[in-house]
Amino acid sequence: MELVFAALPFLAFLACPLMMVFCLFSMRKMGCATPPLSTTQQEPKRAAERVAALQQQLTAIQAELTTLQNDKVQAPGAALRGAENQMIDAARRTAHATRRPA
Repeated sequence: MELVFAALPFLAFLACPLMMVFCLFSMRKMGCATPPLSTTQQEPKRAAERVAALQQQLTAIQAELTTLQNDKVQAPGAALRGAENQMIDAARRTAHATRRPA
């Protein structure tokens, strides 16, 4: 019994390093685990689904671009209205520059 009481401080002193060694070996085993086969089989499916979704988005964007280009071709007056707005802005700047302070 005296031997147990004599060893208790020494065991308490070794508890921390022994626990550290145990934790290190446990974590090393966890890091080497290979993923289950089912997840590696699902990755190509996910990638294929992602590619299909991106192709759908690309098709929608190309259709929208075509529509916008067709609208631009059908509205030739839009360029004239832009030129008219530029002339009006220039006239306003000129009128503002020629005003004299009161």
